[in-house]
Amino acid sequence: MCIRDSINAEYGGGQKVEMDVDWFTTLAAIGLIAVGYGLVRTYQCARPCAPWCWDTGHGTSPRQRIDLDQVGCDLCSANLRQVQFPPELLWGVCSPGAKPVDTTTVQQLGLNAHRITLDWASIEPEDGSTDEHALTRYSGHVDDMVAAGITPVITLHSGRLPEWVRARGGWQQASSGELLVRHATMLFERFRGRVKYWVTIDDPVELVLLERSESGLSDAECCRALANLMDAHVQLYTALKSKVGGPHAQVGMVVQVMHFEPHRWWHPGDLWATVSVQKAMSAPIEMLRTGQLSAMFGKESLRHNNQAASKSSDFVGLSYFGVQAVEWSFGGVHTRCGQYSPLTDTGMNFLPEGLCFALQQLNRLKLPMVVARHGIADRADALRLLFLRRSLHAMSVAMQQGCMVLGYFYCSIYDEDGVRGLGVRQLGCGLVEGSRSETAVVTRPSARYLAQFTG
Repeated sequence: MCIRDSINAEYGGGQKVEMDVDWFTTLAAIGLIAVGYGLVRTYQCARPCAPWCWDTGHGTSPRQRIDLDQVGCDLCSANLRQVQFPPELLWGVCSPGAKPVDTTTVQQLGLNAHRITLDWASIEPEDGSTDEHALTRYSGHVDDMVAAGITPVITLHSGRLPEWVRARGGWQQASSGELLVRHATMLFERFRGRVKYWVTIDDPVELVLLERSESGLSDAECCRALANLMDAHVQLYTALKSKVGGPHAQVGMVVQVMHFEPHRWWHPGDLWATVSVQKAMSAPIEMLRTGQLSAMFGKESLRHNNQAASKSSDFVGLSYFGVQAVEWSFGGVHTRCGQYSPLTDTGMNFLPEGLCFALQQLNRLKLPMVVARHGIADRADALRLLFLRRSLHAMSVAMQQGCMVLGYFYCSIYDEDGVRGLGVRQLGCGLVEGSRSETAVVTRPSARYLAQFTG
């Protein structure tokens, strides 16, 4: 349908020209501009992890080339140059705190640090009741590490809440943060003098998704839970730093950086969903930077202000595993593995170079950083060596470009431990073959690559 607008314009002999305006064409043009803007925004969002082309090289595992102008050097050169790191860097692994720490295996791997989680539910099974046996076991773990020259890094909260806290509403209630502060200060006083690095909360977005999968939280409840978790971190930091020995302790939190790309680059819904999901995942980082939280889950959003958050960390930990594709449908937004190869055992994209961009993203906080959880599921150990070489090369590039990295922690020693990433348990991540119940374990060839940096 058209309307006719008379536009009076004088040309030469005074002719008046009439112009037809087609509303369909106008709306189509506006739509194209909007889609183009979405493409640019999504391109900027996904560019760090987009595999622009693949080259099989001379080996069996593909190599990846990315935008070298953006990075500043060839991250994926056929002959990766020998990377060098400062001798004081921490090199370690993560393991569930409830399971015994095999100090001998950590030493055999040539590592000098170990990150464990003190399981809240095990230590305080009931409100106000401390399980001294569990606390003594953890204390023994820390003593063993210190005696072996291994730096302990303690995480105060990661995973499930105690049942009695969940019965009171879990992270829907701000009072859960006060309960965690009470619990954490007791642990800090018990381990004071033996532990320098403390992680308050390990990946708040992942904790919200975990509680959602178990309790069926709505989108609005997820937003509220994330705000309460971030406030709890601020309270923990303030409380620990006020204790005796607190000023000398290093207190921070771990956040996850996951790169997302649209499953269908031509689809406006996928483009919009990608930007939305990326914004939701980066909400904790923005709060640490600005004190403003813009939580977004599904169709719900929440703006929350806590200016103290911008001064609530001595360091920030990075949890990074790769890239996922985002697909929009009328039934909701879904994530899936990307369309590029090779894939890990759990279907995640093999993207070690993204570690450089993840560190650059965190560098906006102007804080020292620790790669607190990183690895791939690869039971056959076919990709891990290449993954580690390229990942550490990417980390060295980030350090050369101004990122202050304090250490690198691979995600697990044993396959049985696994890790959680976006609610999916990833097995086959271990650096050794065998389990902690076996008297002898075999170090995988890829694990020996880490030892050269600590010796």
